[in-house]
Amino acid sequence: MDVSAATTALATALRYDPSLAGEPDRLARALEDLLPGDERTVALLVAAARAGVPELLAGGHAEQARDRLTGYAGFRPEIAAQLLAAWSGDDTGTPAESPGPPAAVALGDGPVLALVTGSGVFTGSAGAWRRVASPPGATSRDVALAGGHVLWTAPGGVFARRLTADDPRPHHHTADEPRPNGHIDDEPRIVATADQVRYPLAAVCPDGSTVDVFWTPDRVRIEHAALRDWGGTSSLTVPPAPSGERLTALAAATGSARTVWLAALTEAGTTACARWDLTAGIGDWTPVDPPARLATLTLAGRWLLAYTVTGHLLAYDLDGARQWRSVDHPAGVARFARAPHAIAATRDLLLVAGPSGTWTAPLDSLTEVPRLGPATLLNL
Repeated sequence: MDVSAATTALATALRYDPSLAGEPDRLARALEDLLPGDERTVALLVAAARAGVPELLAGGHAEQARDRLTGYAGFRPEIAAQLLAAWSGDDTGTPAESPGPPAAVALGDGPVLALVTGSGVFTGSAGAWRRVASPPGATSRDVALAGGHVLWTAPGGVFARRLTADDPRPHHHTADEPRPNGHIDDEPRIVATADQVRYPLAAVCPDGSTVDVFWTPDRVRIEHAALRDWGGTSSLTVPPAPSGERLTALAAATGSARTVWLAALTEAGTTACARWDLTAGIGDWTPVDPPARLATLTLAGRWLLAYTVTGHLLAYDLDGARQWRSVDHPAGVARFARAPHAIAATRDLLLVAGPSGTWTAPLDSLTEVPRLGPATLLNL
């Protein structure tokens, strides 16, 4: 089977109609048009669909999908591997996918970008996006990046895959432009198990090895899970959402060698932060009343960055003056008429998904008030 051709055909068919993955007969007719004369590949891809492979992969259960193909469907291991590659969109010879407008975003060092769109979870950068997973109801899911992993929510819990950086040619990118890395090199790991996990999700890697994951089963309780190569369970207690209100945003970032900051925003408009002393535990939520109602927030080191519902960017120094400051809009993109719906940041880059598109801008977080450089609009 030509895995590259199969992956391209599947991506084209599912981009046209994602429901084809659950309707093998209709999928067969679509693939026959996209792979004329290749009845064997069409039959193999459709057999995988009948075996439930798309649903298993969407839930992050790659090993179960492999077992289903080799056991239930009776395929040889090498054929099963080819089918998994095609259905996962993991063939390195396939053209880069176009994710579409994101509902959620994440940003990691490198920089690596992650997006949740209507068609799935993606990592990479402009022109080099790779599909990580295709959870059902994707636009109600969330994504995070930390410690060389991409994490996402899906039916069944929170899942993670390890990232491996490509080696892009340096002269193709400026220092502030996202590079086309963020490809994936292993099968999904289950970080936490729950019936239905949607949003929000946050992750941080303060010690360079353990990824601390914060997620919520009901948007009020906040759970912690530790992703380690050697396994283990979490004994960290996280205070529930401020005032027992439903969460709309949750962020985590390293403040210092011994400190992690958490920030939360609720449906009722409550904004609060909590300090995690790595030797003593997480303190209570402390309200940080903004001058206007917020729509979304993120963390960049000690800075809490947030957009108001009217589209103004504010910054709050969690470890200094503890005052709200206005941040100037970057050059290169139109000023928002209303708030963006998703933002993410590192100490030196801001990622924003809003009414005028999705863009990145260099962030200087070492000044008295954070400053943004010229923005670069992403072609999604």
